[in-house]
Amino acid sequence: MNVSVSHAFGYGIAAIGLFWYKQSEISTKYILVLFVALNVFTTITIFPIQTDPIHAIQQSIKSSALGSFLDNETIFNVTISNEKKFDNIAMTHDQCQTSFPRLYQEADRSWNYYKKRGISKTDLDALSKEQNLRVVIQDNKVYIKAFENGINTRTKSVAAAIHEVVMMSPEPIPDSEFVLNTDDRGTDKPGMWALARLEKDETIWLYPDFGFYSWPEVGVDSYDTVRVEALEVEKSIHLSGGEKKKIDKLLWRGAAMTDLRKKLLTMKDQPWADFQEIDWDCIEKHETSGNCKDHSDLKSIPEHCNYKFLMQTEGWSYSGRMNVGQ
Repeated sequence: MNVSVSHAFGYGIAAIGLFWYKQSEISTKYILVLFVALNVFTTITIFPIQTDPIHAIQQSIKSSALGSFLDNETIFNVTISNEKKFDNIAMTHDQCQTSFPRLYQEADRSWNYYKKRGISKTDLDALSKEQNLRVVIQDNKVYIKAFENGINTRTKSVAAAIHEVVMMSPEPIPDSEFVLNTDDRGTDKPGMWALARLEKDETIWLYPDFGFYSWPEVGVDSYDTVRVEALEVEKSIHLSGGEKKKIDKLLWRGAAMTDLRKKLLTMKDQPWADFQEIDWDCIEKHETSGNCKDHSDLKSIPEHCNYKFLMQTEGWSYSGRMNVGQ
């Protein structure tokens, strides 16, 4: 099955603000731009300022998912007046549109669909069984109308990210109400916000992965922190003068939840492989002996950088490692 997910479009292609069908086009689209902008600049601001800060950022994005559909001229068409330019995650609507004009394909797809159809309170009420979070933004304040924790701390991370968006906005956020699901893939119902969708699921509105804020259960800190720590590992290897070298193996860690992953683990004894199934109960209990002996060698994302090759595998719908593993 061909799954379209927010990861596939880069680090920020998603939306924050399902809207009432009577709401104006400009005010609603402003919410989308703000949430996308926060994730983009969260990604960008982790790079240390060097002699040429633009070059460092360009090189990283060029090798990332963003580089597959955005050219550098499009991304960096703003003048950098000082070293703190990319520390600004509170850009206005116009600044976001000018700086990142091609970053909203998936958001625009949903916008165009719902502009014709509209969303009603009845639609949102009908999602009560699937919802993990129902949010109301009123007078630039965030209210949690309904909360179902779901998997791990996903829903908490998403709620915290929404709050951060609203608090960092330099312009007022239009009043709105929306429903989110934090499972691996949401149900194709009107008004549904989800982390992934099948290509045919027109009603699903994608939003940024919860892991951008934090994913503590698998040892992933905030995206800012992960990128900084990963860059430090890369720098230590590069500056070692050949004393430190990357491990010449293919690395994979994860739960054997799909046939593809189970087939992958049949090759774990190959000399070129460093594969191990992870039992998350063992990780949670900090058990490393007995049945957990061969299921608890969890590698942090920065530790992945010590290897020459990384294996990418899909999960139930998409792999959460993609946004930090590339």
